[in-house]
Amino acid sequence: MPIDWAATGQMLSGWGSLAGAGAVAFAAWKAAETVDKWRTKKIEERRFDHAERTLAATYNAKEAIDQIRSPLVHGIEFERARRELEADDGWQLIAEDKKERFATCQAIIRRIRSTEEAWDEVTEVLPLAKALFDDDLEKALQSLLHCRWKIRVSLDLYSQDVEADPDFAVKLRKEIWGRIGEGEDDISVAARSAIETIEGKCLPVLRG
Repeated sequence: MPIDWAATGQMLSGWGSLAGAGAVAFAAWKAAETVDKWRTKKIEERRFDHAERTLAATYNAKEAIDQIRSPLVHGIEFERARRELEADDGWQLIAEDKKERFATCQAIIRRIRSTEEAWDEVTEVLPLAKALFDDDLEKALQSLLHCRWKIRVSLDLYSQDVEADPDFAVKLRKEIWGRIGEGEDDISVAARSAIETIEGKCLPVLRG
């Protein structure tokens, strides 16, 4: 039986077309796979970098809290705080028996100001915490920032006449300085919980 070379050529041409289409589809699939792998790699790199920055910011904030809440106010701190207050016209309106407390509170406020860079670092890593990790990391960083705010509010309250309520006065002193009397203060508990959450989210990323 004679071979119909025309028909055979058409058939081979058809197979060639199919093979070409398959090659194009395979190339497209490989390209998509490559893009996906590249995106995954870039996201992991960003998560690693962010975890590293977040941990560094967290530990700096922890050191800042310890510095702010140090129970010993040195004489030079007290004098600088007092001179700062004396420059304000309202200083003369404060009763003499309250000026020492005001100066002590002002010394702690100066500590807070001196640690602004550490708190700025926490603020900078906050926006991507939720995007690259989850809500828990974002909330933990917010909680850490809230500790500074809580100390500041306690200072404002403590600078007023609070001795009429001894329990409230003790509570404020614990929030400002910590480690006073028995039991833990809210700020210490909140800071430790936030740091534990942050470590739980970031350390596994860094350790691989």
